[in-house]
Amino acid sequence: MRAHLLLLLLGVIVWARSIHGSFVNYDTPWLVIENPLLSGGDPSIAPAIFTDLSLSTRLLLGAEYLPIRDLSVLADFAVFGTSWWGHHTHNLLWYLLSCGLLLSVFQTLLKDDRKAWLAAAVYMVHPLHVESVSWLASRKDVISLAFFFASILGWLRGGWRWGVASVFCLGLAYWSKNTAITLPAVLVVLSLLHARQSPLRLRWWLQWIPYGLLALLGLALTFHVGGMVSMLSPVRADSAWGVLTIEVQVIGRYLRMIVAPYGLSVRYPEPEVASLIAPMFLFGLAALGGLLASAAALCRARPVVSLGILWFFITLLPVSQIVPIQNLIADRYLLIPSAGLILAAVSCLPASLLRKPAGVAAAAGILLTLSAATWQRSAVWHSSQALWADLVEKNPADPYGWTSLIGVAVEDGRLDDADLLVGQGLTVLPDEASLLQSRGIVAMKRGKLADAEEAFVEALILDPDLRKSRYNLMLSLDGQGRSEAAVEVGRALVSEHPLYEAAWNGLGAVYIDLGQPEAAQAALEEAYALNPYSVSTNTNLGNAAFLLGDSVSAEGWWRAVLRLEPGNDYARRGLKALGATDL
Repeated sequence: MRAHLLLLLLGVIVWARSIHGSFVNYDTPWLVIENPLLSGGDPSIAPAIFTDLSLSTRLLLGAEYLPIRDLSVLADFAVFGTSWWGHHTHNLLWYLLSCGLLLSVFQTLLKDDRKAWLAAAVYMVHPLHVESVSWLASRKDVISLAFFFASILGWLRGGWRWGVASVFCLGLAYWSKNTAITLPAVLVVLSLLHARQSPLRLRWWLQWIPYGLLALLGLALTFHVGGMVSMLSPVRADSAWGVLTIEVQVIGRYLRMIVAPYGLSVRYPEPEVASLIAPMFLFGLAALGGLLASAAALCRARPVVSLGILWFFITLLPVSQIVPIQNLIADRYLLIPSAGLILAAVSCLPASLLRKPAGVAAAAGILLTLSAATWQRSAVWHSSQALWADLVEKNPADPYGWTSLIGVAVEDGRLDDADLLVGQGLTVLPDEASLLQSRGIVAMKRGKLADAEEAFVEALILDPDLRKSRYNLMLSLDGQGRSEAAVEVGRALVSEHPLYEAAWNGLGAVYIDLGQPEAAQAALEEAYALNPYSVSTNTNLGNAAFLLGDSVSAEGWWRAVLRLEPGNDYARRGLKALGATDL
């Protein structure tokens, strides 16, 4: 217990900076802050989180079925409201709980309290984990982490009661984040290398049936929901060899990030298909081969080393190119795998080392270095400005950093700064379509619709798939009185992107400007089906109904707007025009 309290104290000190009153705009607004299902903190929403698999609900909650994550966010709003200090504290509490559970797991595996504490402490203060702890949209990581370690600990304790708890925690871990699907494989390795169980016995196979059934159920839900919302990304190479060379380079980079965590960023340059003599490929291949060879060679003499290495590779599988995902490399992908390598590394230390002053001093130096890096990195996640400025500084060739930084300036009303950033970005990336798109957005904010149109057209010439440029081109054309041309752009856009709710809503608004309320209503109903909580869509549906002479429907839509946004003046004026008095 004393070791756990000491670890908790260390965690509170190092991670205190992660608790603050703001948030970054990286996925957090739509997934958490402005999420119409969760941000009200209404407990009656809880059943829908688990049972509603409709397209509109899944689009609002993200590309994965994660009811435990969503329930925790709902609870945040019910308890803390919009006090982001509370939301961040909740994130940190899950992480501290995870580290305490990991310490118990390490104590069981290493059978040396000093080494176990050091391993858990290194894990706890590692700057790689700042993204998961400090990013509100990453709540799924820290919740899944806690239940992942709890499931392992339950299995290690043995007995049917702990076994049931272990299976239950697998379900909670998986429905917090789907990468927990690797947990049964980690337990199998534990059974073979640590518990020395024999797979020749029927009982060994029977113990995995509950885990397997739960995993299959989880996968079925994951692929059902993922298929609805187009979760997967295109494969990054044309051949299996190409995919392998990319993944080997990623593993090499991950190993460097764990051992020497400098230059951490919210995004990283993606490696391309490599030749046999490419330095990064050779480094990754050597590291991969060396680790796997060590795991094979030491499985009997040093089973914990082998266990840690296999833990690392097994838990990386869901974020590898086996299933193509949007982000190839991210700090959060190492949250669980890093524990395996840290376990393997610390288990190699001589038992007497941490009982000598030199060994204690070396361990303290490592912890202080990592803690200082974590303290410094935590500040980057305090604001969107700091986060995207950090990305631009570390990876100026990534247009995402420039466009996000420009977006912050636009949101703050600093249009001159936004124009300056567009110019700087185009100096580094002269033919980047997304930067031309940003130029168009700034021009629209200035009311220069012709300039905006020109920028969006240029962006689409370079990248026809930029749906945001096509959406804004539609709006800029409509704003210039060229509504028929805007309709053509909008119809093509929704044809290619039928799940793009904003495009359907924008198209409906253009039809209203053209005086075609029937067509407007049809487009807006498509938008409503995708997001029934959109204030803009409900407002426009009221406008279309009013133009059709359907005052009853118009009143219904505008009252819906007031339920979503009680201070909406437009809806109030519309209801007054209909003669409503109970406002």
